[in-house]
Amino acid sequence: MAYTKTNWQDRVVEFPNRYAKSDETASEITLTQSPGTVTQAGTPLNAGNMNKIEQGIADAHANAAAAQTAADNANANANTRLKKDGSEAMTGPLTLHAANGTNQFKAGTGDGASYTLYNLLLKLWWGMGIAGNDDTVRMFFDARVGKIDVKNGFYVDGQPVYHTGKKPVILEGIYTSSDTATAPNYTTWTHLTNINVNFPIPPSSNAAIRRRTVISGPASVTFESRLAGATHYVELRYQIGSGAEVVAGSWSQEGVATNTYYTGNLNIDTVEPIIFRIYTRCSVSGGTGSVVTLTVNNAYQYFIVE
Repeated sequence: MAYTKTNWQDRVVEFPNRYAKSDETASEITLTQSPGTVTQAGTPLNAGNMNKIEQGIADAHANAAAAQTAADNANANANTRLKKDGSEAMTGPLTLHAANGTNQFKAGTGDGASYTLYNLLLKLWWGMGIAGNDDTVRMFFDARVGKIDVKNGFYVDGQPVYHTGKKPVILEGIYTSSDTATAPNYTTWTHLTNINVNFPIPPSSNAAIRRRTVISGPASVTFESRLAGATHYVELRYQIGSGAEVVAGSWSQEGVATNTYYTGNLNIDTVEPIIFRIYTRCSVSGGTGSVVTLTVNNAYQYFIVE
C-alpha cells in the first residue's frame, strides 16, 4: 500500500508563550495557554501521526529487502540466459523439465557424425513427437530403442524410399535344405543347394531405386546327421553378387545327432544379390545324408534411391 505523506504545519498564534494563571495556592498553580489570536492551528504531534511515521519506515525496509531479493534473482537468471544477438554461447545443457522426466539439449562429444562422435545431443526421457499445425502427431522418435515411426513414409530427392507400398521386408526366417547323396565323393564337400536371399519387394521401374539388403545378426545352422559311426561336417558359405564365396561357419559332429550352431554377426550391407550355400561331407561314403536348416537373423530388405 502506498504511503500517504502528512503535510506538517507550524502552529501560528498571537502570543505563543503566554499562559493564564488560575487556582493558585501556596504549592500549586494552574497555567492555561492564552495564545490570543490563532492564525494557524498546526499539525498535532500525537501518537497517531508518530505511529504512521514508524509504520512507513517499517514498510520501506520490507520493500527494500524484497527489491534486493528480486534483484539478486534477476542477476542469477541473467547469468543463465543467452543473448538474442548470438554474442554468447551456451556452456551447459538446456534442460526441459516434463511431468515424467527430464529432456536436454547438450553439447556433443566432438566434431563428427556417428554414434560416438557428434556436435549436438538431444537427450530424451523416452520419446518425442512431431506434429503439424493441427497438433496431430504423425512422426515420433523412441529414443530408448532407437526407433523412428512415420505415417506416410520417407522420401529422398522426391522419390519414395519408404511408404505404405514400400516398407522394409523382414527376411529373417528359416530355409531348409536336405542332402540324400550317397555318391562315392560324399567324403568331399558336397554342395547341397543355393539359398537365394530373394527380393520379395516388387521391382521398380525407376532405375535409380535399388533394393538394399542388410543382415546385421548371426545365422544359425541346425545340422541333422544320419550316419552312425561317422564324423559329419557342415559348412555355411555366402556369395555377394559375383564376388568370391565367404565361409560364415564350419562345424562337425559325430554319428546320428542334431545340433544347432551359430555364426558371428554377418554384417552384410549390399545392393547386390546374396546367395547362401550349404556344404556337407562325411568321413565315410554312403549313408542316408543329412538335413540342414538355416536361419538368418536380423535380415531386412528395402528400397534406396541412388
